[in-house]
Parts: sequence; C-alpha cells; structure tokens
Amino acid sequence: MGKRENIVKVVIDYRSLFHLGGVLIALLLLYKTYRLVLGLYIAFIIASVIKPLIDWLQRITKFKIKRGILATLVYVLIFFGLIGIFTSVVSGFLSQLVAMLQIVSYEDKIDQLLEQLRSYPLLEKALAGVEPGAVSLYLQDLLLRTVSLSNTLKGAQSLVGAIPGIIYVFLASWYFVVDRDNIIESLLLPLRDTQATQRLREFITEIELQLGRWAVAQAFLMLIIGVVTYIVLLILRVRYALGLAIVAGLLEIVPTIGPLISVIPALIIAALTGGVVTAVFVLAAYFLIQQLENSLIVPKVMQHAVGIHPLVVILAIAVGQTLAGVSGALLAVPTVVIIRIALGLRSFWDPKS
Repeated sequence: MGKRENIVKVVIDYRSLFHLGGVLIALLLLYKTYRLVLGLYIAFIIASVIKPLIDWLQRITKFKIKRGILATLVYVLIFFGLIGIFTSVVSGFLSQLVAMLQIVSYEDKIDQLLEQLRSYPLLEKALAGVEPGAVSLYLQDLLLRTVSLSNTLKGAQSLVGAIPGIIYVFLASWYFVVDRDNIIESLLLPLRDTQATQRLREFITEIELQLGRWAVAQAFLMLIIGVVTYIVLLILRVRYALGLAIVAGLLEIVPTIGPLISVIPALIIAALTGGVVTAVFVLAAYFLIQQLENSLIVPKVMQHAVGIHPLVVILAIAVGQTLAGVSGALLAVPTVVIIRIALGLRSFWDPKS
C-alpha cells in the first residue's frame, strides 16, 4: 500500500492582508504622532470643560455676541489669569530666593540646626565631619548656581520650546468650542448618516456635562488642599503660610509630584525659622494631608461629581501614572469618564435603542 500524503492548502485572503496592513500603518502613524494625538485629546478635554461655560454666558447675556468672539474673550481671560497666578507665585518664590541668598543672616540658624541634628544618635556620626559654616557656604553656592545665567537661559529655552505646543492645544480646543457641530458633520460626511451624527452629538454633550463636573470638582479639591495646608501651617507657626498654601493648592492638580514639590519650600522655611522639630511636624502634616487626599478626599469628591466609585478613581490614577507618568495620572479620571459614557450610552452604539 502506498503512503497517503496529507496536503495542506494555504489560502491567502488579500483583503485580510490589506486590513492588517492598514492597522499596522495606523499604529505606526499613531506612534509617530502620539504627541499631536495627545495634544488633540487634551484640547478636547479643555473644550468639553469650557463649552458649557460659553453656552451659559450666551444664554444670560442680553446682547447677542458671536460665539467666536465670546469664546476668544473667555480664553484670553483664562490665559491672563493663569499668567497672573504663575507670575505671582514665581515672583514670590524669587523674592524668597533672593532673601535666602543673603545666607549670612541665616548662618547662626543653620549652625543651631546642625547642632540639633547632631544630638540624635543616628545622625551624630554622619554629621561629625561637617564644620560650622560649611552648610551655609554650600547653600549659598547652590542658590547662586540655581539662579545663574546659564540655568535661566535653559529654563527660558524650555519655556519657549513649549509655547508652540501650548498654542496648538489652545487653538484646537477653541475650534472644538466654536465649531463643534461643523467638525462632527465633516468627520461623518462620507457616511451621510444623520442618525450617526445625532448620536455623536449626544455622546459629546454627555461628555461635556460630566467633564464640566470633573473640572469643578478639581477646583474644589485645590481649594480644600490650600485651606487645610494654610490652617496647618498657621498652627505650626510657619512663616509665609499663605504663599506655601497657595503653592500646595495649585500643585494639587499634578498627581503625586505636586505634593512632593510643594513640601520642599515648606520644609526649608520651617527648618530655618523653626528648627528640626517644626520641620518634622511640617513633613508629617504634608504626608498626612497627601494620604487623606489620595485615599479619601479625591475619591469621595470625584464620586460625588461624576459618579465613579472611589476604588475605580484610585486604580485609574495608579494605572495612568504607570502608563504615562504625571500626564497619565492627570488625564486618568477624564478618560474613565469618557469610557464609562461610551459604554453606558446605548443609543451611541445601537441606533435601534
């Protein structure tokens, strides 16, 4: 008997290969232009937050102002408001920095702080070789290098390099606010489906409503952190409590890194003006505020604002930070809101519903 041969036929579906190639090209383009895509996503979130405000202003104004002009006025006010806040914070910081450059007046304080640290057995050996006055000289040199011309130019260069991206995001969000309906129709024009256009409008309207609530909740969180920090610093009798509290409130919008940055000037001022014990209490207070913020305040406020369970908020921020760092953590809750709306809005997926 002859051996039976098994013949395997390989059928190549050129349409499947074409689709696979299209998907790979789309992924490659997304990888190469992810910064632009991320900018568009941020612009969409900003527009979703601002559009309800524009709609409300158009309803209450007695004079009929064109939407483009009204949106431009709002964006200009927001822009100059942010510039004013940034300038006030930076100018206050620089004034304190200039004062600290006169480090001679703090030399006795630093030496006293050094002696207090040496009184702890764990630090006695580590600080045995540090001579009085050495820390003052080191800090003076460090501060002089911090505000040196080269570092200033590097900072200015980074700021100038970021300006085109900021303009791109604001312009895109402005167009989303002013011409949203035309953008939707142009995107769905090849389909010529009025029902799909209406469903997309409903979807985006719901996103705008939820993200507006998220923005209000975020501002409320910044206010809570600022007020609590101010009260704690007043109780501990730390100088410049108001300025430090404003910095803590503003940086609350930056997950994880924000609280770490805000605690540094508070620790320096507390250590130089109040000693080691005050600095330890300040560190413990900031740590406690951050823990309460991450595990209780933020989840509860976001649950009340957008209806997301506190555990989902915590996990979303953790996943976002793991995937994309600070920007991922900042955009985590809005992304979860959009995904939840997309999954829950049946009319968006099922025209018959």
